[in-house]
Order: sequence, then C-alpha cells, then structure tokens
Amino acid sequence: MTSMQHKFGALDLIRAGLQDLDKARTLFDELHNDGIDDDRMRLLLATLGKACDPDIALSNLVDIIKVMQSRGKDFTNIIADENSFVRLITVLGVTRHVRRNVQPLF
Repeated sequence: MTSMQHKFGALDLIRAGLQDLDKARTLFDELHNDGIDDDRMRLLLATLGKACDPDIALSNLVDIIKVMQSRGKDFTNIIADENSFVRLITVLGVTRHVRRNVQPLF
C-alpha cells in the first residue's frame, strides 16, 4: 500500500507560502511518484516557506528532477544531505531564471 503522507492540506500549503494550491498538489504528487520519500516531502514543505517564491521553487525542483531522471541520474544521491537540500530549495525560489542556470549542473 502506498503511503499518502505526502498529501498536504490547504492550510499546510498556504502556510508554506504557496499560491497555486492545485498546481502545488499536482507537483507534490509528481515528486512522490518520482520516488521522493515522505520525510523529504515534509522537509520540502517546511523549506518552501523560506524561499522568495515557493511556487517557483517547487516548480523548478520538479523540472530539475525530471531532467535528471531523463539522464538516468537519481536526485536523492546527488543532494543526499538535508542542509544541501534546504539551500537548493531556497535558491530555486529566487527567480524563474535560476532553473536555466542550475539545470546544466545536474
């Protein structure tokens, strides 16, 4: 049976600063389907509140994970520790243009 702990309520998403709740739910589902575990999902939700634009941070993260997977790389092995993950999310929420600059690194 699949864990459903990654399903966050509307108040959780709002507290994290997310504006487009439907899109956020879809992106969290994608991350879960991509193998991001519940602990990392909770950390992501908590960290999104520290990003300048949480919606952009979440969207950029999903895009980067998709690119990595298309290249046969496992995201969890690249950013394995919590501090690096928090820093990445914070940076990804700065601007829409960050993705273009960060993606080639992966």
